[in-house]
Amino acid sequence: MERNKSPLEARLNTVESGSEITFRVKGSKFIAIAKAVTDENQAAAMLKQIRSRYPDATHHCYAWRLHPENITEFAQDDGEPSGTAGVPILNKLRSRNLIRTLVVVVRYYGGTKLGKGGLIKAYGEAADQVLDEVTVRTLHAITRLNIEYQYSESGLVEQLLNSCEAGIIDSNYAETVTLTVGCPAGLATELIGKLSGIAYLGIRFKELDTRYQ
Repeated sequence: MERNKSPLEARLNTVESGSEITFRVKGSKFIAIAKAVTDENQAAAMLKQIRSRYPDATHHCYAWRLHPENITEFAQDDGEPSGTAGVPILNKLRSRNLIRTLVVVVRYYGGTKLGKGGLIKAYGEAADQVLDEVTVRTLHAITRLNIEYQYSESGLVEQLLNSCEAGIIDSNYAETVTLTVGCPAGLATELIGKLSGIAYLGIRFKELDTRYQ
């Protein structure tokens, strides 16, 4: 299952250091592993590594969420009944606003069937437990703008940037001043409005993109 979400969220979380836990349900052994991953290739490589660690496991179910600017999600049941493994794991990632994160739950079947409800509960609990153990860092949506102006307007531009909590990412001082600034996405519209209001002073600007940091 895969889904894209384009609307930006003001704040997302990502895993800084992973974790691994083990527990049993009616004889079945579940090993849950959470890892930080940046893209699909890294997620696939990490999954391959985990499969090689537990080659005799009955199932390797997993979910990941990637690309904070345009969230991509994927969940895999790996032979379990549809919707009983990958989706419960994915829902735990969603509930914690986690991004750039892979959770794999390895199962060794213990001889007793858990039923669909039991599987959903077990895989969800496995994901919950391992995510309780990870170290999390918050990502903030930042809108980047390019601004060009005369030296005489430096004080005014600095005042506007400060009022919208915008910081300087890059700068070039030549015949004019050119700045690349980062502004909290929630304040970007306000900053753009203020810059538009002083465009008659020869101040030029361009919105570049919005990204997470």
